[in-house]
Amino acid sequence: MQALDAADERVRTDEEIYQDALAEWQNAIAGMWDAAGKSLAVAGEAARFGQYVRQLSGIPLGLLQLACDRAVRETGKYQVVPSVGAVWEALRKELHNPRDLDQAISLWCEARWARAVYVFGDLTPDPFPAREGEMEPDYVDD
Repeated sequence: MQALDAADERVRTDEEIYQDALAEWQNAIAGMWDAAGKSLAVAGEAARFGQYVRQLSGIPLGLLQLACDRAVRETGKYQVVPSVGAVWEALRKELHNPRDLDQAISLWCEARWARAVYVFGDLTPDPFPAREGEMEPDYVDD
């Protein structure tokens, strides 16, 4: 997949698109440090950030943003970075406490993509169009 870069009107490579998406995904996590007024440049925080990235890697971007925002809101009055467990708990709440979290994430993704994808179906003309007064069959034989 390639995309046009509006700034210099060149086609961006798959690797460039991937790196931009990864940076956006990581920024969702880094936002928790910003919200707590903490710096990732402090000793040990980069390693901690790496653990968050590893532990949260299965969560798609939109859902990760919702979970991180909720985790920050529910941290309370103390300015601390929410724990990985707090993010997962927030994720469960965003998905209405499902029994199967993996399935809920999958269904969430399908619901989001269903709105973004339009399926045109078979665009070939019907070789046997219905004549006026005939009923259309409610099934299709393949």
